[in-house]
This record gives sequence, structure tokens and C-alpha cells, in this order.
Amino acid sequence: MIASVPARRSRISPTLPGWLVVRSDGGVSEQGHGGCALRPPLLIAALALLLAGCSKAAESPAAKAGSKEPAGAQRLPGIAYWHDQKGEVPWSIHIVKIDRSRSDLGFVSTHARNTVLGLGTLGSQIRSVPPSVGKPLVGINGDFYVVDNGPYIGDPRGLQIMNGELVSAP
Repeated sequence: MIASVPARRSRISPTLPGWLVVRSDGGVSEQGHGGCALRPPLLIAALALLLAGCSKAAESPAAKAGSKEPAGAQRLPGIAYWHDQKGEVPWSIHIVKIDRSRSDLGFVSTHARNTVLGLGTLGSQIRSVPPSVGKPLVGINGDFYVVDNGPYIGDPRGLQIMNGELVSAP
């Protein structure tokens, strides 16, 4: 469900509208801040995560191999998070593992200021999620957006579907 297509060449920002994982029952009242870019089609293994109290998780061979989360991963029911850093590259990779068999977890796509074209922080979008949808637990910046001045400022650079409606075509 979290997907985007490669961005066209332009000045783009990786810190704008994104994806949220929420519990339908309100569940754990975690909050967070921050964000990075998510580009799965490009095989970049980086997810931006938003989760209060998350600290750097200890590295382990299992985490490096991608098989299981390290012992120091932060956990919520159905969710695990860890941060892997490679100084020599340099890479800072935030990883979130979600148990997709949990019916109380889901994905929600959002917009800045609830408009198709617009810019805003991930935090502002998290605050805009109505309580009837659920409590946001994880925020992931899911795409790049046009930030040039002009008629399409805030337009997603790639595919976005929100509540079953095509918002932006690739």
C-alpha cells in the first residue's frame, strides 16, 4: 500500500506530505515528529518514522540482514521501529516493521491542509487525522512534492490514491 513512482527531475522536497499508520480503536496514544523520504520502487530501504520516545536501536547482525528487528528496537503492539546508521556511506535508515495481519492497524494517505495542492509538515498532517479514523502511531513521508512556485505547488511527484480516489497520477 505504501508506494510511489520515481520522481521527475525538478526541485523537490522529501519532508512534506506523507502516510500514516493508525489504529482504528484509538489504541496506544503515541505521538511523534520528524520525517524523511520513502521511495520503495527505487529500492531505497529507508522509511521515515514518527514515533515519540524512539531512540537509536542497537545494531545487530539480524537487523543488518533484514530478517528480524534488533533487541533494542522500540515496540508497540504490532509495530517495531529501529534506526540503522552507516557513517561511511553516509546513511541514516529508519525502519518500521508492521504486522499486516493485525486488523486494528491500517494505512491512511493525507494532504497538507487537506487540499490536493499544498505544502505542510508531516506533524501538521498527523494532527489533521480525524479521531474517527484512529490515533496516528507512525508517520511516514511517502513521496516527493513540487515545491517550485507555480500552479502545482504541493502536487505529489508520483501516484497518490486517497480514500479510493486517484489524487495524483504518475
